[in-house]
Amino acid sequence: MTRKHALPALLLAAAMLFCLFFSIASRADENSPTLYVNDEVWYKTGLYPLRVYNSVYVPISIFEQIAGITVTFYDNNTAMIYRDENSFISFDFNRSVAMSQKNDRFYLQTYLENNERYVPLLTVCDTLGLERETYRSEIDGSVSVRICDGSQQKTFVELIQRYNPDAVSVATTPPVTETTVFLDPVENAIFLGIDGFGDGERMEALLDLLDEYGVKAAFFITPEELERYPDLVLSVIAGGHSLGFLVELEGALETLSAANAALMQRYKITTRLIRITDHPISAADDNRLAVAGYSRWGSSIDLGRTESEVRAALVTFRQSLGLEGHIVLRAVPDGYNTVGYLREFFKSAQGKRIFLPITTAYISPAA
Repeated sequence: MTRKHALPALLLAAAMLFCLFFSIASRADENSPTLYVNDEVWYKTGLYPLRVYNSVYVPISIFEQIAGITVTFYDNNTAMIYRDENSFISFDFNRSVAMSQKNDRFYLQTYLENNERYVPLLTVCDTLGLERETYRSEIDGSVSVRICDGSQQKTFVELIQRYNPDAVSVATTPPVTETTVFLDPVENAIFLGIDGFGDGERMEALLDLLDEYGVKAAFFITPEELERYPDLVLSVIAGGHSLGFLVELEGALETLSAANAALMQRYKITTRLIRITDHPISAADDNRLAVAGYSRWGSSIDLGRTESEVRAALVTFRQSLGLEGHIVLRAVPDGYNTVGYLREFFKSAQGKRIFLPITTAYISPAA
């Protein structure tokens, strides 16, 4: 297969694998009403929120039930959700881009599921000035979502208790053995972890490169970067990438708790993916983090920050492609020509391995 034809085949294969995982892992219990508008269950039964990594996606037509909001579809495979001249968002489904009232054009992935177009809940609600709530059942893991325009009277828990009381039953604490983290079942997969946003200047080019090759990465950021780069965090989430925290071992659990609280407040998500900056880490500390529910990531190949380190990593990477087992590649946005060299890594893997989306069920071996 020529290089010209290898890329489409690679992207198609990656898309098929992703869609399979996405379709199986994202649905809630089909007997549970899980979409609400204000104080009512959404009238379209059989359609449920989808989870793409840490992001929640909802059918675009749910916004039609909110008073004062219209959803218009056009023949050129575009759509607009309109509230007023200061609150609207349009979608070009062919190009996976969106535009808001600020004339900001940005990448935004949508999904077609059961003949319904799904859009990211957080982005649309923030653009339209709507409130949103999510509730994850401790019983079956199903996710309930409510979109509010401010006219609701009931609390979200009261609403769930009325329509789906089993979802809010008291759950027992799982035994420690259930915190075991399993490897992704796909053999010889390649995973990409990126530490930090750097100075933020190279992130746009990096995200464009990942999109070009269909690569999903896990971005590990410090709590300070969460506050400093809110737009980049949103771009990472909207792009279907995973988000993790980069923290020091001392006080890690307290730091992670505070960082996840900030993440939930702003984006309505939390993460269990972490990378510890201290090295090495003792087995006791590693077990303490695992028992707390965190998946600690190491790396098997590190790009480094200098030209010599990156070239050496590329040689090691190419040699590793012929071996069995997972490859966990680590990079930093502001390393030596990171974007340019990552392209060489991606090209080297074409037709040999597929960069797979990172799931929260995967933990890499410690470096």
